[in-house]
Amino acid sequence: MERADHRPGPGLGFTHVDLLPSHFRAHRTPSPSLFWIMSATTTTTATASSWSPPSGWVGNLSAEQQKALDEFRALLKTENLFPEDRGNDATLLRFLRARKFDVKLARDMWAASEKWRKDYGTDDLFKCVSLTSELKYNF
Repeated sequence: MERADHRPGPGLGFTHVDLLPSHFRAHRTPSPSLFWIMSATTTTTATASSWSPPSGWVGNLSAEQQKALDEFRALLKTENLFPEDRGNDATLLRFLRARKFDVKLARDMWAASEKWRKDYGTDDLFKCVSLTSELKYNF
């Protein structure tokens, strides 16, 4: 089925236009669903007063989420797994969100992460590299 504006390529029976998605072809109009998506995704600018972080992030915790955060921090401190330099709320919430605020599962994930950091020497990385000498050498 060929149309006047649709000429087949040499020996292949189609042109490069056939390889494009339908909404890129000049001879076809966008599908209704694509038109709806394009019109429904209008950009809006949020003012500073109307924006709030997503649920489960710092600054927007429910009572249950705040309780889980406090329990998680206390559990890590009692088991000596709480690093003072990296144990901020944002980091702890990342582990809690990954485990749907299940404190015990988040603790297991944290312990595995700390073990990995110790096994691969992540915390000692900057002790063996002088950043000032590297910066002088590279720049």
